[in-house]
Amino acid sequence: MLNETDYPAIADVITTLKNWDRMATVQSEGATIFAILYYYISGKINAGGKEYSNLSKLKTVEAITYARNYLLSNFGKTAVQLGDYQKLVKGEKAIG
Repeated sequence: MLNETDYPAIADVITTLKNWDRMATVQSEGATIFAILYYYISGKINAGGKEYSNLSKLKTVEAITYARNYLLSNFGKTAVQLGDYQKLVKGEKAIG
């Protein structure tokens, strides 16, 4: 596991992952980060990025940086609950 003091630019996301209880409840912020990481890494693997099958420290930092930037650009913060990340919106109606 990465040490947040070694990576201050992504320390908030590392800390959230470390403190995550591995439950995917609608309130879970760790599950949100995990989902983003999952989609990012699986997308890289599916595109032929075999180096993502066994993550190096460098690739892990890259993926966490991506997740942090994704959250900031789409939500304006890194503390996003899973229910907000996975919310289904159709027209004016939000489901979930």
